[in-house]
Amino acid sequence: MLEKLKIQNFALIKDLELFPEKGLNIVTGETGAGKSIIINALSLILGKRGDVRFVRNGEKKLIVEGEFSQNQDVSNLLKEKGYGEEEGGLIIRREISSTGKSRAFVNDCPVKLDMLLQIGDKLIDLHGQHDHQSLLNKELHVGILDRYGDIDTTAYSNCYEKFYTIKQKYRQTINRRKERTDRLDLINYHYKEICEIDPQENEDVEIDLELKKLESVEEIKNCGLRVEDITQGAEVSVLEQVERLKEECGKLVVFNSDFDKFNEDLESAYIAIQEFSNSASFFVSSVEFDEERFDYLNERFALLRQIKKRFGPEILDVIKYKQEIELELKEGGSFDDIIEKLEKEVNKAELVLRSEAGKLEVKRKKFAKLFKDEIDREFAEIGLKSAEFMVKFQENNLFLESGTDVVEFYIKTNVGDRFNPLAKTASGGEISRVMLSIKNIISAKEGVNTLVFDEIDTGISGGIAEMVGKKLEKLSQNNQLFVITHLPVIAAKGSTHFFVQKKVENNETKTSIKKLDRDERIAEISKMIGGSTSENARKSVAELLTLD
Repeated sequence: MLEKLKIQNFALIKDLELFPEKGLNIVTGETGAGKSIIINALSLILGKRGDVRFVRNGEKKLIVEGEFSQNQDVSNLLKEKGYGEEEGGLIIRREISSTGKSRAFVNDCPVKLDMLLQIGDKLIDLHGQHDHQSLLNKELHVGILDRYGDIDTTAYSNCYEKFYTIKQKYRQTINRRKERTDRLDLINYHYKEICEIDPQENEDVEIDLELKKLESVEEIKNCGLRVEDITQGAEVSVLEQVERLKEECGKLVVFNSDFDKFNEDLESAYIAIQEFSNSASFFVSSVEFDEERFDYLNERFALLRQIKKRFGPEILDVIKYKQEIELELKEGGSFDDIIEKLEKEVNKAELVLRSEAGKLEVKRKKFAKLFKDEIDREFAEIGLKSAEFMVKFQENNLFLESGTDVVEFYIKTNVGDRFNPLAKTASGGEISRVMLSIKNIISAKEGVNTLVFDEIDTGISGGIAEMVGKKLEKLSQNNQLFVITHLPVIAAKGSTHFFVQKKVENNETKTSIKKLDRDERIAEISKMIGGSTSENARKSVAELLTLD
C-alpha cells in the first residue's frame, strides 16, 4: 500500500506530505482547493506523461515521491527487467523541470515511463474522469472474469508456451530449408557458370603474354631485321669486327701470353653473338599475326577477367571456390524429414491447446452469467437502477495468451439504450461506480490493493449514497482506499479523513492537506451537510461516524 506521498512545487502545492493509512482514506475540501492536484500527482508516479505547466510558478522543478510497502509482484517485475529485487519498501520519484525535462526513479534507479507504467499497474488502481482506469482496458476484462470465477489458466498457459515453442522451431526450420534451397540454387548456378568457362591455372597470364606478342608482330619483325643487319648484314658486321679482334688478339699473344685469356673471351663472344642472331632470326620467322587467334584470345581474356571479378580476385581463387561449392553441392542437405516431424508435433500441440481453450471458454461463459447477475444487483444498490451489464464474447480463432476468448464488458445505463463497450461510457461517476461494483465482488482476489476513486458520488444522494458508502467501507476492509467525495454520508464512513484547503500567504496561493482528528472531522462533515457547525449538526455527524 501507499505509506507516504510527498509533493513539491506542483501547481498550487509548495511542499506537502501525506501519510495515508490502511482502510478508507477520505479526502474532502472545497471545489478548487486542489484535490485534483493530488490525483494528478499520483498519476505521475504511475507513469502518466507530465506537463511543464504542472511546475509551480517560479520554481525550477516539481517532485512527486511515493513510498510503498513491499509488493511481491513489483519485486518479481524489477528482477525480471534487470533492476534487482525490491528489498523492503519501494520508493518511486518523478521529477519534471521547468524546461520540460522529465525523469523517473525507482529506488533511486532511473527508469523509463513504460517501466513506470508497468510498476504503477501493480500498485494503484486510479479511477477518475480523465486518469488511468484499468477497467477501461478491455484486454484486462478476461482476467477480471477469471479472478471472479477462480478459473485456473495454468494448464492452458503451459500448453500455449509449448505450442508456440514448437511452432517457432517449425517456422525456423522452414526458413532454414528455404535459405538452404536458395543457397544450393545459387552455388549451383555459380558452379555451372565456372564450369562453362573452365579457367586453368595461370591461363590469364599466358593469354596476356600471347596477346601482347600478337599486338607487337610488326615491331618484333623490325627488331629481328635490325639484329640480323647489325650482327651479319652490315658492311662491317659485328661478327666481322669480332673476328678481326680475334686476329689482332692472336698477334699480341705472341708477345704477351696474358692476352691468351682475352682470345678465349672473344671466341665465346663470337659464338654468343652468332647464336643470338640465329635465335632472333628463328623467333622472328615464327611470328605471324593470326587474326582469328587474336579475336579468340581477346574474348577468352574478357571471360576470365569477368569471372575473376565475380569469384576472384585471382584465377586460383576462382578454381578454389569451384572446388568448395562442388563439394557442398555433393553434400546437399534436406530438412524435409525434420519438418515433417515438427509439423506433426505442431498439429498435436494445437489439438491439445484448442482443447484447453475450449475448457476455459465453457468455464468463462458459465461464470459470465453469474458475474453479470451480481453486477446488475450491485448496480441497483448504488443508484444505477436502469443500468445493465453484459459480458460479451467475440468471435476469434486465434490463440491468445489468455485463451481464444476475446472478452469485453458492455453496459447500458438507460432503459431503451443499446449496449456499448464500457470504455465508451462517458460519465466518470458511472465508471467509478461500475468499478466499485466489480471491486466489491472480487476484491479479495485482486492483486492491486490501493484504489483511488474520484467523483464516485456524482449524481447520487440519500439512500443510494449511504449504500455506496457502505460498499466503500466493505471494500476497504481488505484494501487501501482513497475516496474524494462531496457527500457527508460517504465521508463519515472513512477510517481516516484528510482535508484539502487553499490559503493565501505572502501574496502566494498554496494548497495544503491536513489529517483531521475526530472533532475536526465532525466540524468538517457538519459544514458538508449544510454549512452549519451548530451543536445539533455536530451531534448528527457524530452519529454518522463509525470510527473505532
